[in-house]
Amino acid sequence: MLFRSQGPNNPGPNNPGPNNPGPNDPNNQGPNNPGPNNPGPNNPGPNGQEVVAIETGKSYKQTTEMPQGTLVTGQPATIVLNAFGFNQSGGPLSFNHPAGIHSDGTHLFLADRGNNRVLIWNTLPKTNVAPDVVIGQPDMQSNLSGNDLSGMNWPSVVRSDGTRLFVVDTNNNRVLVWNTIPTSNGQAADYAITSPDMQWPWGMWTDGKTLMVSGTRVSKVLVWRKIPQGASKPDYVLTAKGNFGTPRTITSDGTFLMIGDHRSEEHTSELQSRVDISYAVFCLKKK
Repeated sequence: MLFRSQGPNNPGPNNPGPNNPGPNDPNNQGPNNPGPNNPGPNNPGPNGQEVVAIETGKSYKQTTEMPQGTLVTGQPATIVLNAFGFNQSGGPLSFNHPAGIHSDGTHLFLADRGNNRVLIWNTLPKTNVAPDVVIGQPDMQSNLSGNDLSGMNWPSVVRSDGTRLFVVDTNNNRVLVWNTIPTSNGQAADYAITSPDMQWPWGMWTDGKTLMVSGTRVSKVLVWRKIPQGASKPDYVLTAKGNFGTPRTITSDGTFLMIGDHRSEEHTSELQSRVDISYAVFCLKKK
C-alpha cells in the first residue's frame, strides 16, 4: 500500500496551497503540479514524501450487521481491536505486557501477563526460539483467563528454587505452586497458597525455604518462614510502620531485603504539593 501525505506543504490535487499551486496559478509547472517545492510526478518531495506500508497479513474480523437493542451485563463484544483476536495470544513469541522473568540456571521462565500464561524454556535460549512449555493455557495460541489450578489471571512474578515453581496469580489473589517444573502444556498447579491479606499480590521472593508476598491492596508484605501448603496465615507481616503504599517488588540476597513501593505514605506526604505518585525502596538487614 502507498500513502502520500497531504497538508499545508503538500495539499492534495483538489486542495491547492502555497507549495502546490492550483490549475489556474501561473506558477503551476506541470499537470501534477511539480516544481522546486514539490518536485515529484504526483507531488512527492521534501514537503510530501511517499510512505510505504508493508502488508503483513490479511486476517481480520468484520461485523456483518449492527447489534440491536441495548447492552446487557456480560454481553460479549462483537469485534476486537488492537489484538490478534478473541482468545488468541498471537503465538509462542508474541508477548503481551510481559512482567516477571526468572531463571534457575537451567530453565528460563517468563510471566506473560496479558496473555494469562507463563512460558518455559527448558534451556537458556541462545537465539529467538519458541518456549518449550506453556502453563496457564492449554496451548501457545490461547489466552483466556481462568481461576482453577490450570488457569491464571494476570500472572506477575515467577520464581523457582530449582525444584518447585511459584507463580503470583495477581487477579486471582494467590500463588500457584508446582512441586516439580512443569513439562507439558496446560499442566495444572499442585496447589495454591492463599491468605486473607494476599490481596492483589505483585511481588514475591523465595529461596525455597522462606516465602514473601506483597499484598498491594492492604499495604503489607506477608512472610512465611516455611513454604505453606495451601491456605495459610503468614508468620508475620511487614508494613514499614504503616508507611507502605502499594508494595510491588521484593528481592533479597539472604541478608538484605529490598522492597520497591509505589505510593509510599512516608514520601507521598512530603511531596503531595508537587506530585501525585511517589516511589520508594525500603531496605532491611537480617539480624
